[in-house]
Amino acid sequence: METYLGRAEVKEKTEELLDESSRYTFTDIEKELLALGFIQRGSDPASAEFQHTGTGLMLDLEFNEEGDLHSYELLTTEEKDEKQRRFRW
Repeated sequence: METYLGRAEVKEKTEELLDESSRYTFTDIEKELLALGFIQRGSDPASAEFQHTGTGLMLDLEFNEEGDLHSYELLTTEEKDEKQRRFRW
């Protein structure tokens, strides 16, 4: 039986995972995010973007030169749209 996780639960579990990211490789993080219901929208050696379609969460990851997680931003699609709107003319 599949359990539905709401936005708050997915956000909490994602933050817990990323706060412990120093113990994991990118592949480990990616597997955990996929298990939570995220899909990868793009990546390069310095960053990766994931989306959780069920909850409307967007996750941007940034990596340092060694490939370790440097920072992340976890926003709702509404928050991300609002943030991008500020930079549009």
